[in-house]
Amino acid sequence: MGAAVSRKMRDARRRVRIGAAHMVRPFMRRWTFVAITGSCGKTTSTALLAHIVDAPSPLILARGLNNAYGAARAILNLAFRKPAIAIFEITGHAPGAVRATSRLIKPSVGIVTVVGLDHTSAFGKIDATADEKMTLVADLPADGLAVLNADDERIMARTDMTVAPVVTFGRAESATLQLHSVRDAWPLPLELDVSWHGERFCIESPLIGKQSVGVILASLLTALELGIDRQQCLDRLKQFSPLMNRMSVHEVPDGRQFILDAWKAPHWALDACLSFLGTATAPRKTVVFGTLSDVRGNTRKRYEHTAHSALEVADRVLFVGAESARVRRMKEEDIEGRLFRFDDAKAAHEFLSADRVPGELIYVKASRADHLERLVHANFTDIACWRYRCGKRFQGCSFCTHLLERPIRDAKRASTLPWLTPQQKNPV
Repeated sequence: MGAAVSRKMRDARRRVRIGAAHMVRPFMRRWTFVAITGSCGKTTSTALLAHIVDAPSPLILARGLNNAYGAARAILNLAFRKPAIAIFEITGHAPGAVRATSRLIKPSVGIVTVVGLDHTSAFGKIDATADEKMTLVADLPADGLAVLNADDERIMARTDMTVAPVVTFGRAESATLQLHSVRDAWPLPLELDVSWHGERFCIESPLIGKQSVGVILASLLTALELGIDRQQCLDRLKQFSPLMNRMSVHEVPDGRQFILDAWKAPHWALDACLSFLGTATAPRKTVVFGTLSDVRGNTRKRYEHTAHSALEVADRVLFVGAESARVRRMKEEDIEGRLFRFDDAKAAHEFLSADRVPGELIYVKASRADHLERLVHANFTDIACWRYRCGKRFQGCSFCTHLLERPIRDAKRASTLPWLTPQQKNPV
């Protein structure tokens, strides 16, 4: 009874804030509102674009709540500030979610990064997902701007949904910001050869992996179209490091390099991850998988296929958590001593620590509910909590009071973890 009342009060407070934001938004005419949606790359695109244009990012103000309530909080926080560029991330997790938020924000610039197989249980078909994402640009004004992925056929097939001018990014010859080539050979920095309105130039970024290319192109094109100086854009790009758990790089004291890509792990996006491993150079390459999401068809066969594909580009492959049982039947000769299963993160950490190779690349691909970022933290300090599936899906271990032996009571918990960069300490 008490929980039900609490939920009703919470929902009432949210409705009040959303209503207040609807009233305030029309008075913010001097602001430029930018909204970003897509199946992946939204969060990093939002943070990167905010970094390039030096905008007060509502993503951080709203603590990653990318729905209508999060947007309402951000608008109310920004209402009495000096007008600037405000950048919002919008979720499209369910039918109507994008439109509900975009009609509150009323953006003049809309960005759609890519359409994938996320949230298939909510939409059923990928075309329905594409329709949902594109409602963002459908609501743009005629003097607005739609920034779209030229390489996504579902996005390009729906450009007639918007009355706003359209600019595009990608490899397609018709793209406004055209990608000619990519150098993705970690540990070398990611380098892109692009052209924009007839001018050809190179982009160098600390972001890694081909999955970051769309993020970079979308953010850069938007900044350029907003009138930001090109050299300023390129300089700011060089200063932006990956966000925590989103291809973030962590060198531990013994010289091993961890790459955390552990916020979400949709099965349809694994090819780009394995491509990164295939082109990377390291004395030894290890990949750690947690829970894969949006797995269609026979789950066991999908996990086994993932294991086989990973073994082609990595020396060792680990599966951690309850889903590791999906690969227990794989006992072929060529995977002996290379494929391992562990019930929890602590067992995986102990295994990785028992056999160390300086310079080893350890790539962690998992869902945020697995909390596998502890594989990095455990190399710097004693971890107090090794619980599996604690239920705190939207709170990373870096920001949890139970992470360390000495409980942290400061709200800005990540500030006490000196091995994280400033951008990795943002709770997005």
